[in-house]
Amino acid sequence: MTPRIEWQRRALLGAVAVLSAALLGGCVSTQVSSVVVNAPRTAPRQVAVSLAAGSFAAGNIAGDLGQKNLDQLAPSLQRRLTGTMALNGLPARWWSPGADSLQPQESLLVIAPASATYSSRTGQTLVVTASLRDAAGAPPYWQASIRMATLGFGQFNDGVADDIASQLLQRLRADQILSGSGPIQLLPPTK
Repeated sequence: MTPRIEWQRRALLGAVAVLSAALLGGCVSTQVSSVVVNAPRTAPRQVAVSLAAGSFAAGNIAGDLGQKNLDQLAPSLQRRLTGTMALNGLPARWWSPGADSLQPQESLLVIAPASATYSSRTGQTLVVTASLRDAAGAPPYWQASIRMATLGFGQFNDGVADDIASQLLQRLRADQILSGSGPIQLLPPTK
């Protein structure tokens, strides 16, 4: 290759890299994996969703940034996750331990921080778990791992909550915890 062509190729690759970073910098990708731990007696008829007390490891940049991002995501999860579940045939509400008691027909979906990593080269990765159980003291019968990653300054907002809600419902269907087929219906965007 001539020096001029090599310079143009490197300039083009550099421009593509910068453009990709700019486009991906504001995005948060989500991935949900799940496993049935104990087969439930019956499919859940109603769900109370709770964010477990706890945090990522404090005192390091990964934990501190991870906690900030999870705190930013919590209000969106509260609105969007429960609303999407209800829209897809599973009545759901946000529940805080001690606020009121669980109803006998409610299953409990607990979301809890698991791990946070950060690197200036690879960005922020958060992992939270979701455990579904019959009642507050019962062992979980279904568990999911929710991985969220951003290369830059992604916003942990309604869009991320919608991705999580959609993927959780898809996994619950795939694991035959919930019945249903077809696309997951999402709430309209907030203004």
